[in-house]
Amino acid sequence: MARGSLVHQKVWDKVLADNEEVVLDFSVSEKYRKVYLVGWIIVSFGLLFIYGLGLLFLGTAWFYYGWYLPRSRIYALTNKRIVARLGWLSAQTSSIDYERITNVVVHEPWLEQMASQTGNVGIETAGSNRTEIIFEHIDKPHEIKKQIESLKRK
Repeated sequence: MARGSLVHQKVWDKVLADNEEVVLDFSVSEKYRKVYLVGWIIVSFGLLFIYGLGLLFLGTAWFYYGWYLPRSRIYALTNKRIVARLGWLSAQTSSIDYERITNVVVHEPWLEQMASQTGNVGIETAGSNRTEIIFEHIDKPHEIKKQIESLKRK
């Protein structure tokens, strides 16, 4: 059965076939989440004395970056395909078999790269005019690209 992290194990048990194993599972970078949470904390303290807006901003940022993002954007590289699950209450799961992949694109936005050393990886397939799956705000995007290319060759 699927072997993923304890946080994502329930998802992979529902999604993966019996003969499929998770090679790597990951989510939005912890460093990305911390950097942007600190930014929102600073903004929140600036708004603290304006009718409690600071507390509202702080609570929303804490929920979004601290709890929601790591659970609503989870990704897996398995021995057979790439799987992305987006959403929390209403989730969408997409997958692409390795033989369908035509291009793997790394995008490192300047501010994101400077602030958290993270980036995005896009997966493109034949017959599609758009990027089908995007791993957003992940650590070491070039390493993920290399891992995908290695699994694709197997």
